[in-house]
Amino acid sequence: MPKLRRLELRSLAFVDDGAAALFASPSSWLALEEICTHYGDWANDVFERLPWVDETTAALAAAWGSAPRLRSFTMTGSVSEDAARALAASGARLEELRLELRDFDGCFGDGAVDALVASRSFALRRLKVTECQLSSDALRSLAATTWPLEELAVGFDFSGDDAGPALKALAQRHLGLRRLEIAGGSLDAGGVSALFSAHWPALAELRVRLWRDEWNEIDGALDASAFAGLPRLEVLCMSSSMSGAVVRALAGQMRPVLKRLELVGRRSEPPTLEAVRRWAPAIEEVG
Repeated sequence: MPKLRRLELRSLAFVDDGAAALFASPSSWLALEEICTHYGDWANDVFERLPWVDETTAALAAAWGSAPRLRSFTMTGSVSEDAARALAASGARLEELRLELRDFDGCFGDGAVDALVASRSFALRRLKVTECQLSSDALRSLAATTWPLEELAVGFDFSGDDAGPALKALAQRHLGLRRLEIAGGSLDAGGVSALFSAHWPALAELRVRLWRDEWNEIDGALDASAFAGLPRLEVLCMSSSMSGAVVRALAGQMRPVLKRLELVGRRSEPPTLEAVRRWAPAIEEVG
């Protein structure tokens, strides 16, 4: 299969030296750029802890030397920090890593992110690590990397006073970030202020899905400076009860490039398209 560029494996468990045998012929994988693995029933949201998934992931990573052009790896399932360490030690020059996890027992935590960050071969432009138990310590680790990040999606519990400095560090050190998604967790006033007031010069898409419902105490974090540091924002998706405060902050000044505004879980009706066009003339969709 010398021309194969994408390999997809579903619920496949390697035994003994199965992975090594799969990649035994280097000439067969010279064009391979992307591997996707899926464990569990994604459509029906059935993901149980399968001990052999860690072993299979490690076996795959150990065999990647036969695929010198491999740049993207996607996994859906449930794994532990052992899998992260195996990926980091693979030697693959990954530019895209998507871990769409179902980690309900906390086996994939801050240590797993630290392991990924320690990789000597990764040069990630796109990273997705969702549905797992991380803290703002993991975000600080990601902010400190030298990766040329353009897209980042994280799903964890933003909490405490540490979220603000971590977000500010991310904005300061990754000026090329074009897409940011924060899925799950909570933000205190400092975190909200940092997220919406930091300078994100290249950010075109921001998606924020939070769980916290006590927003009255942090509405004040969205002052006149909110969103001033997002000159290229085209898509904003908010999934929380603070979407009303976000709209008020947005309407405080012209948003010439905003095209899509999505407010999920709102407490009131969204503004009309005509109303938004008064301060966002390029708007195409409000929902």
